[in-house]
Amino acid sequence: MNNSHVVAVIQPFIMLQNIYVYRDGECVKATNCSLEEINNICYTLCREYDIHNLDLIGVRDYITRIKNEMSNLTAYQQFNIKITLN
Repeated sequence: MNNSHVVAVIQPFIMLQNIYVYRDGECVKATNCSLEEINNICYTLCREYDIHNLDLIGVRDYITRIKNEMSNLTAYQQFNIKITLN
């Protein structure tokens, strides 16, 4: 499913971050979590929906740091999750 993505909208000063699951362009799930949970929730949604594309949206410097943290996690590497910054 090339058109399937998990999209995380990261806003550093907001308590809950919004995460959306898109399958073939249609939003099939919307949820939120704290910044502390973002790595785990994004990974869980990627696994649950068998999606290998994760889009991070937000302030570039901040989401770059989050991407680097995620990229270093073994689970993300083993499931071959491609992380894109927007």
